[in-house]
Amino acid sequence: MHEFSIASSIIDIVNRTARENGISRVTRVTVRVGELRLVLPESLKFAFRVCAKGSVAENGEIQIEKVPATGKCSSCGNEFRVGSFQFVCPSCGSADMSIVSGEELLVESLEGE
Repeated sequence: MHEFSIASSIIDIVNRTARENGISRVTRVTVRVGELRLVLPESLKFAFRVCAKGSVAENGEIQIEKVPATGKCSSCGNEFRVGSFQFVCPSCGSADMSIVSGEELLVESLEGE
């Protein structure tokens, strides 16, 4: 379950950011997770609670914003939702495309006191 390594990295970022900004208690962490990262939200929430023990986020919550996978066709310029890992343009059938979103994995914000 790679969610534990992700949660551990999130806690590292939260601890460092809190220390740098004089925050002693983090109440909420907002994370943007792209669909292509294959992160299970409930597993990440569980891992976050476990990894947060003893940190400034110990009693905080994690809010997960899912980012849909979208692509852009290099042939016709169409932007489309990538579904079921079908990386083919629905307009022209070309496989010449690039990922526009869905690979994100970042701490968007944190709240605390």
